Amino acid sequence: MVVHFDSGLSVLAQNLSPDTSVLQGGDHVNFTLRFVYNTTQHNFSVADSPGCNSLTQGELYVRALLTLPIVFHLVSNISQHSQRIITNVSSCGSKRPEFVVNSDQNKGHDLSSYDIELNITAPNVSWTLDINFVALVSELVLPDAELNISANITDITSTSRTFVIAEYSAPIPTIQRLFVIGTSVPQTASVNLTSSEEITFQILFNIPRITSDMKLLVVLPKFQNSTALQFLSGSVVNFSNGVVGQNLQVGQPVTFRASNSSSSHFSLFQDISEINFKGLSSSVQNLSNSVVTLQYTAIVVELRKGGFASQSQGNISFCLEYKTPKGKEVIQGHVTQLWLDEPLVIHSLFIDDPKLHYEGKSLEKFNFIVHNPKSATRPALNVTISTKFSPSGITVLNKLIQLCNMSSYNKVHCFNISNADVVSDDDGVVVAIER
Repeated sequence: MVVHFDSGLSVLAQNLSPDTSVLQGGDHVNFTLRFVYNTTQHNFSVADSPGCNSLTQGELYVRALLTLPIVFHLVSNISQHSQRIITNVSSCGSKRPEFVVNSDQNKGHDLSSYDIELNITAPNVSWTLDINFVALVSELVLPDAELNISANITDITSTSRTFVIAEYSAPIPTIQRLFVIGTSVPQTASVNLTSSEEITFQILFNIPRITSDMKLLVVLPKFQNSTALQFLSGSVVNFSNGVVGQNLQVGQPVTFRASNSSSSHFSLFQDISEINFKGLSSSVQNLSNSVVTLQYTAIVVELRKGGFASQSQGNISFCLEYKTPKGKEVIQGHVTQLWLDEPLVIHSLFIDDPKLHYEGKSLEKFNFIVHNPKSATRPALNVTISTKFSPSGITVLNKLIQLCNMSSYNKVHCFNISNADVVSDDDGVVVAIER
């Protein structure tokens, strides 16, 4: 960008940094201001020429006020630019007037920026000056911060021009993914759950080279009004080398709480997790390698006996909240859909007349009952019952397999199953039933 003044002064601002609109901690900014002053030239060919004899000491020709974000650290030395002014009065010898460039730095009024003040004193001759600025971006930069560099130039006639040299912004954190590691019942698919089944999942998010307070919020689903997914545990399991925070460490626990619900059944179940990271920052060069990983385990809970909500659907939702100069911002993660499959079959074992001691040839009747819960929407197929008796002195004399109607509306009625595949060995009985 070029700014012209009626006095003959022109200022060219040139951004020499890579072509990018995003800056983060550790990046460098490189820009140049070229001051060109044109006036009527005299003959300065020899030291005693009329042009040299007419020279007077310089006047304050230019005042430049540069405004940079407070997270920029100036690394270039701008105090040695007096010798870099190019002019044709160098042949005037001892009569050559002095060119002076003074600079000063001050914090801005809102503490989010600081100013560099340049005063250029020069005689009324044509001259050119290039001043190069190199600044380093601090890792303390907040996400989504506006990182703009501007200049205000005032010439000898007190005319001012304000313009923007470069405009940047800081990156924001990103959510990488949520993925299911596994469940406690291998017979179900990873997103299909049964009663009392546990599910373990991880959430990963990436931190650019910025610094911010962040909070990760995870909400578990409720299935209809009878089944919930409840947290069992949660912690930070890994973070990249170069990611730091005031309270970030492997094993850091996660806090849980119950969500507000109109149903009193849900009031005791912890289905919300949140973890706060204070001053979380990263110095990792590659964003994909700057990762924080959290792991959670949750369990399917029936809010009342027989209340398993078969064939219902719910979502694990989560979001990452972070602090910016404008306030708090939130990134929503992609929800993970879960389905409740059929409940597990229920089984129990009891003895008709239990005793503390048994003698040889004592007879005892063992009853092993398996039933499909009332909340099931499909029959239980391929049921296998394995009963083992120990020590080996116990011999199975007789087996009876029955199918019973367990409806609460009708009288219990049982009938023998003749097509059950029964296998006996010295240790016990294995029964396979298909229905």
